[in-house]
Amino acid sequence: MGRLLKIFGTLILLLATHFAYSQNNSYNISFEFYNDTFNLEVDSSIIVNAPTELSEQYIKASYNKANAGKYSSIIKTLTDYKGKHQLNDWLYYQLIRKTAQQISPKKDNYERYTFYKWFLLGKSGYDARLTIADNRIIFYVYNDEDISDIPFVMFKNKKYMCLNHHDYAYADLNKVPPHDMISIPEAKEAFSYKVTRMPDFKPEDYYEKQIQFSYKHKTYHFNIKLNPDVETIFANYPVVDFESYFNIPLSKETYGSLIPLLKKNVSGMKQKKGLIT
Repeated sequence: MGRLLKIFGTLILLLATHFAYSQNNSYNISFEFYNDTFNLEVDSSIIVNAPTELSEQYIKASYNKANAGKYSSIIKTLTDYKGKHQLNDWLYYQLIRKTAQQISPKKDNYERYTFYKWFLLGKSGYDARLTIADNRIIFYVYNDEDISDIPFVMFKNKKYMCLNHHDYAYADLNKVPPHDMISIPEAKEAFSYKVTRMPDFKPEDYYEKQIQFSYKHKTYHFNIKLNPDVETIFANYPVVDFESYFNIPLSKETYGSLIPLLKKNVSGMKQKKGLIT
């Protein structure tokens, strides 16, 4: 009898250990982020179900589950990476998009993928909000810059720009009521679209493009190195003010293939003549 009790007790212990492990299991994700590999450990406690029906209740229930889970190490890894690589907000959002894609692929369930973008951006401190209109999940972020060409709503004298408008090409998102937006209580920061530093790209991903023009019977030739990742970064970038555009730098390889030659060709010229040339 004592032996049976011992065996039974061992089985109970094994089952309890297995249950605890399954409840706190984690897995690693890894993906290329420009010239680097981003690694992240994701705890299963933040995994939410795909909605059977999109509703405010689904978003709030999913938030409660993820918020009660072990998400802090994920946010720390993201924000540490942001600080180390000096990512502007727009580039940090690209990192969050890729992270959300790994946790919950967009093609599998768009609503859950958008939920994770909102959750990660909000827990990073940005005043990001979700709302539902015409059975669509709409994703906004607080921004106080001069931005145009994308839908926005005003709420309590603050402007919220739509971050996923490109996924609803034919919907009029300017008419979405702002009063039902779901926020994360501690998220207060404004999001900026200013890009003042480009990431480093893999040198092997560049290609050369030849440009030429004639000026006063002289032909100028330039072989410029370009990277297709730049186009991807700005695929959904809005129309910003001139100052923001002019402060977007060239990537390191592109700069090195163009600017020294330009400087050489205009050296010795007066400023006006150099600009016209």
